[in-house]
Amino acid sequence: MNKSFFRNKFKVNNSGIGLDVGQKVYFYPNGNKKNKALLFEVDNSFKKDAIIEIDALIEKRKKELLKNED
Repeated sequence: MNKSFFRNKFKVNNSGIGLDVGQKVYFYPNGNKKNKALLFEVDNSFKKDAIIEIDALIEKRKKELLKNED
């Protein structure tokens, strides 16, 4: 298991969520639970005990999704 930690910039909190290679992580880009989008898929580039800046990933992914709508 590849143990990674999510860090939220508003709350400095490490959740200690374990992620496996191949696991997909989703989020709700508009806060609407009916429409989820892939945030990332865990691969071998994720280091054990890595801290993931989840807010930055979400913002980047939202911009990518908006760009693809055009």
